[in-house]
Amino acid sequence: MAISVDTIYQRVLALANKEQRGYITPQEYNLLANHAQMAIFESYFYDKNQRNRIEDARSIEVDETDISELLDRKLAPFQSYEAVTSGHTFPSVVTISSVDYDVFQTGVVLLGDEPCQKVSMFEAQRFKKSTRHMAVTDNQAPFYTDNRISGRDIMVYAGGVNGSDDNEEPGFFTDATCDYNDDPTITHDANTLIVVGLGVSGTGIPTGATVASINSTTSFELSAATTGGSVTNGTLTFSDVTVECFRVPKTVAWGYVVVNGKALYNSTSTVSQDFELHRSEEDTLTNKILELAGIIMNKVGLVTTVGQYSAAETTSQKS
Repeated sequence: MAISVDTIYQRVLALANKEQRGYITPQEYNLLANHAQMAIFESYFYDKNQRNRIEDARSIEVDETDISELLDRKLAPFQSYEAVTSGHTFPSVVTISSVDYDVFQTGVVLLGDEPCQKVSMFEAQRFKKSTRHMAVTDNQAPFYTDNRISGRDIMVYAGGVNGSDDNEEPGFFTDATCDYNDDPTITHDANTLIVVGLGVSGTGIPTGATVASINSTTSFELSAATTGGSVTNGTLTFSDVTVECFRVPKTVAWGYVVVNGKALYNSTSTVSQDFELHRSEEDTLTNKILELAGIIMNKVGLVTTVGQYSAAETTSQKS
């Protein structure tokens, strides 16, 4: 559940004005609110890394004290699995309601439903040149490596996937018989390799598009309409490689209307946007915004007081 942008603003104003420490304008609040939200969001990844290192041997049982489970819940609103274009290029944005949001971090790489193990470029080259190793990869998990030297984000290796003989980049294939015309429906020659969920890229194909449904062996529905007009016998690339993505939070906005010279909150969704953070972050958000406000208002006492409270809260959470 989102945190109300108005609730936090009223708390910040009440606390800042408690000892006549100054007024925070809506414009200032919006700037500080977004800074605070991004700082908290970024801290999730450091906290998760720390928890993973100290909880390697933890029980699979989950109860109310499981902090790793809580961190997963905090990150869930920003998480999605996106197609890796042509099997080797990570997405740079995640599209929600026709709005693009930058990808902040990537996680697990999947070939189909199977997680891929990450290895170094040197290890991948050794594996690839090893006849003995590649001959038995049919029964092993796929692996991938960074390959930015060639202009690609990753290269995936696996044995015998999608008819691959050289075991390299098996997660994609092309079809050069595709017809479409500013429409989600795409027709092609008979091809049983095309299945729901595959990422699709090519001329006129929106970024992040996938196969939404199969009409027949010669037709499928794309997750979004194509653009750019009619295409006949176009070449489309289908990818079975996906990557876990974490997008940046939506920009927070306390929208308002001015009545009798006073700014009043306007909850209309077109002008206001709540925080996307977990409800447990209400106190942390308030404190961070107050601390930043104290800096811009040159109120040393406010910065010190809030800083001490924040430090105590952090110690309690991570102890």
